[in-house]
Amino acid sequence: LTDPVPIEALLKDLGVNEILSTLVETASLFSDGSAIVLFHIFLIAIEEGPFELSEIPITFVRMILGGTVIGIVLGLLASYTLRLILNDLLSEITLTIVLCYGSWILAEDTSIKASGVVAVLLIGLTLSRHGRSFVSPSVQKSLNDFW
Repeated sequence: LTDPVPIEALLKDLGVNEILSTLVETASLFSDGSAIVLFHIFLIAIEEGPFELSEIPITFVRMILGGTVIGIVLGLLASYTLRLILNDLLSEITLTIVLCYGSWILAEDTSIKASGVVAVLLIGLTLSRHGRSFVSPSVQKSLNDFW
């Protein structure tokens, strides 16, 4: 499940409900995120020299869980912030952009050393679940078209 586009097209043609389509897309994104984390771990091993094999699963879990926590926390903060912004297209779209880049930087370029991909994925899922209803109706279509 690394390329969800053909599968999504097939599911759409078959008239499958949106929940199943979202699950397929999410599974694919988590699979890609996990592969990127593993690549990152092996890149560290090449750049910094060999390390203990027992460190691989610990680093993997730390990166996945760190990215998950960052994504959920920032996604919930964004959901709360969206409640305060009313009918402001520029502010609502800017908030989502800043959150994606900010979560990536927080995860990847700080001492946390978590997965930026997983953080961004979880922000998207959290906003989709908890923040979508707080996006102003006049902004909803533009925000969907943007992303």
